[in-house]
Amino acid sequence: MALGHFQETADLSHTGFKVVNESCCSRSAATEQTMCEKGRNPCLERDSYLYFDGAHLTEAGYKQLVERAYFSQLQEVVYPYSVRHLAHEIGLQFSPASQISALEELR
Repeated sequence: MALGHFQETADLSHTGFKVVNESCCSRSAATEQTMCEKGRNPCLERDSYLYFDGAHLTEAGYKQLVERAYFSQLQEVVYPYSVRHLAHEIGLQFSPASQISALEELR
């Protein structure tokens, strides 16, 4: 399973997900283990899983990815620039209140 953004670290315990090496659904051999099997229900605790299927993060995984891409100032997370920095460079301005609101919506 491709780890994508989270691949650079072998220890994913800091992400807060209980399951980081399995998908939330049973994957189909017909789609080369990428998509969920038809007719099978996904896991009940989707927020505990980093991956929904073999190709996509769960909603909680994407929220964390977006939060990190926008707000992080750590070079090992956003290099060379965060999305926030790039938005500022092209003239998109967000008030601190709207940034806090966006962060709360992600959580």
